[in-house]
Amino acid sequence: MALKSDPLHFILLILLLSVTRSIDSATTAGEKLLHLGGTSQPIIAPEQDRKVVEIADFAVDKHNQLAKTNLKLSNVINGTTVVLGGTYYKLVISAFDRRKANAAQNYVTLVYEKPWQHLKILVSFKEIPISV
Repeated sequence: MALKSDPLHFILLILLLSVTRSIDSATTAGEKLLHLGGTSQPIIAPEQDRKVVEIADFAVDKHNQLAKTNLKLSNVINGTTVVLGGTYYKLVISAFDRRKANAAQNYVTLVYEKPWQHLKILVSFKEIPISV
């Protein structure tokens, strides 16, 4: 299958890279979303929102595929959305490793979605360190 050279895909890639860099350089969750240029909206009762759970499942599945892990989503703890040429979902989730008998660990994920283009991208997936 030959790759097409499409300027629109190149521009989208550059935009995603710049968004990822601005997210990584911010210090708090609120600042990270504000750097995107959209308005951050909290997700009310994320564990009951089928769309949010679908996005969380996608994030875990894609992370498993890329990092060769075997995580399973436990639940969605909280989240926010930003609409900016699509929707960014920033979710705090709980997941456990199916290969280990350990407690669930919390992760923060960022997923970008454009449903009208059938596009979903895992932008980041990071473990939240446990503070003692």
